[in-house]
Amino acid sequence: MQQPLFEKQTIENPQPQAVNVQRLVIPGTGYKVIYADPPWPIKWNRSAGIRTKQLEYRTMPIAEMCQLNVKQLANPDGCTLFMWTTNGFLKEGLAMVDVWGFHYEMLFTWCKNNAMGGHPRNATEHMIIATIGTPKRGDRHDPMTLNWGRYDKGRHSAKPAEVRAIIEKITEGPRIELFARENTDGWDVWGNEA
Repeated sequence: MQQPLFEKQTIENPQPQAVNVQRLVIPGTGYKVIYADPPWPIKWNRSAGIRTKQLEYRTMPIAEMCQLNVKQLANPDGCTLFMWTTNGFLKEGLAMVDVWGFHYEMLFTWCKNNAMGGHPRNATEHMIIATIGTPKRGDRHDPMTLNWGRYDKGRHSAKPAEVRAIIEKITEGPRIELFARENTDGWDVWGNEA
């Protein structure tokens, strides 16, 4: 068992849905893959014609997520960050990648089979792909991997297993998932549900 990656610090007067601020503890090894599904501070707008539901997980203020020293987890010679964001938090997600010290490369878009919201409906979610150094990702002779996919939705906020399989296919370990909701074989995980 590795040492914890974060130390909890108490926030005075926390918001009801806020997670305690976390500080990174420098690990013993540099990760070549960091996979993250941040708990964006989503707020549902109530309307007589739109049903709303309570989120199934705690959220975290963007400023606190930006304070995480994610760069110290990365292998400085080559690390790829795969970070999920919603349409509503795309601008903040790109800024957070920058704050964390990564260089934006592209988006991977998940086209969902169902949608929420007004018109047009939000039927996509995006994974920002960013790097530090020069990570090795796949071989040019491997079958083509596109930067989008159509996958069925699972439980709220769950990401498609097919995307993790793509990441495992095109990258080398070691790998870590931040804000994880469950343990995954072959991955180190950190999250308040893992």
